[in-house]
Parts: sequence; structure tokens; C-alpha cells
Amino acid sequence: MNKPVLPPCSLRDCSRPADAIVEEAFLCGEHATAAYQKLLAKRRSQVVLTPREDRRAVSIPASVQRQSGVLVEVQVVNVSEHGCRVRYKKTLWVGERVELRLPGQSPTPAQVRWSLPGNAGLNFLDA
Repeated sequence: MNKPVLPPCSLRDCSRPADAIVEEAFLCGEHATAAYQKLLAKRRSQVVLTPREDRRAVSIPASVQRQSGVLVEVQVVNVSEHGCRVRYKKTLWVGERVELRLPGQSPTPAQVRWSLPGNAGLNFLDA
């Protein structure tokens, strides 16, 4: 069986999904981790930074309800017009759609925009 003939690996088209770029790099003989790191560096160089919104430091016990119905206890530590930062003990996944439940408030639909161990950023969605 003949190997597919591929053009030389390049990261010029960084709009493609990362897994496709890593797969192409693997087929070209490049280590996938190195290819992914190059891709991230290229994407970071193309990011346009915008000013951050004003954030208000708070300390509010709350919960996040996953689409599966599971509740995750969180602590809201800052809030802005379009989102908030929460601390948690269970993992929240980037892209996951959730409902933020604050005491005495109706649930607020949100999406996890970033997640690091113990912290996540939620973007409030229009209901």
C-alpha cells in the first residue's frame, strides 16, 4: 500500500481544526505535540487584544447546572456585564453550556469560555 502524497507540512492555514493539522503533521513525520505547539504559537500571534470589561470582585456561593442536570458547587469571584469567573472543585469544560444559579435569582444561561484547574470563565448567553 502506498502512502498518501501530501504537500509539505505548513501551518499557514491555521483556521483548520487543530486535530486536522496534527494529523497532517503526523502523516508528514512531524511529532504531533510539536505541530500543535507551532499551531498555538501562530494562532496567538494573530490574536487581537481588546480591552477587558470592568469586573467587580465578589464572593457569592452559587451552583452551575450542567445540561445533564448535574449541579456543580461554585464560588463566583468576579462579575462583569457579560460574564463571571467562578472557582470550583469539579471540572468545567470549555464550550460547555450551563446555567448559573445564584441565590434568589432565576437561572442564567452561560457558556464556559475558559477553564483552568479550579477556575473558569463563564460568558452569559441571551436567554
